[in-house]
Amino acid sequence: MSEEKHEFKTGAVRSKLDHVRYDLVSVYALARLAAIYAEGAKKYG
Repeated sequence: MSEEKHEFKTGAVRSKLDHVRYDLVSVYALARLAAIYAEGAKKYG
């Protein structure tokens, strides 16, 4: 797959596609977030 890229006058290059990198999310942070959501669901759900 070929990506469209935008090159700025400064030489910086950015992809025009929005990439979501789920592999960069810490498993521990995700577990803590799920626990917080569960508490909210118990309280308000």
